[in-house]
Amino acid sequence: MEEKIKAEEIDNADGGKIAVACENAAGDVDESAAADENNKKSLWQGFKDSKFARFFVGAWRGFEGKHPKAAKLIAQFCSFIVFSTSVTVWQFLVMLFLPYAFESLASVPFVWPEVTLWTWADGTKAIFGIFNEPVLYNEVGEVIVGGGLGNFIAFEIAVFTAQCINFPLQRNITFKSHGNPWYQALWYFIGWILVSIFVNAVWGFLNIFCIYWRFPTPLTAFIKTNLTGFISMAVFFFVFKIIFEDPKKAEN
Repeated sequence: MEEKIKAEEIDNADGGKIAVACENAAGDVDESAAADENNKKSLWQGFKDSKFARFFVGAWRGFEGKHPKAAKLIAQFCSFIVFSTSVTVWQFLVMLFLPYAFESLASVPFVWPEVTLWTWADGTKAIFGIFNEPVLYNEVGEVIVGGGLGNFIAFEIAVFTAQCINFPLQRNITFKSHGNPWYQALWYFIGWILVSIFVNAVWGFLNIFCIYWRFPTPLTAFIKTNLTGFISMAVFFFVFKIIFEDPKKAEN
């Protein structure tokens, strides 16, 4: 009996020690997390208190006071660039993988209108199309992903999802519009269709060189998404200024 009692006392003591150790470990984790949070806050506070930050804020507020319309336009443009660049990155990432979901359509050419512009030295025809996604082949003549109808469908899906992300961000944050969202979305969709036709025509010409020089598929996707993205940004900023009415004007 005495041995059992001693054993129980030892077990209880060990259990108490384990519980205390667990509590101490949890406390250490909490303290470490709190210390990290404090370090982040102190770094941010240090940046806000720096001479550069104070100078920039002071200069911006002075400029904003003297030129409120120009300051508003610059702020909108900066926000617009950040969101537009983000969705362009999204579009590029989608294009790295989505074409493989339509691999069965990579062997179906999608070129319209099919216009021969010139003939290369090796006899290859340089064909232009507003929608220019011919079938691509590797060195041994096998069809590869990155061209054809499959690539066109993947690209349009990538662009459409990017615009679905971009529209509410620009409307609610960049331009702070309170207009009719359905009316704005309709005009946004119409603008997107027209801009897409234009950028596809530009890409239809440049793709002639990418095909002839056998650019790797990721490089082609990078060029296409960035080119079409930047052209779209240049046009859509002014489109947004029209369809997203100023909140103050809407109130008046």
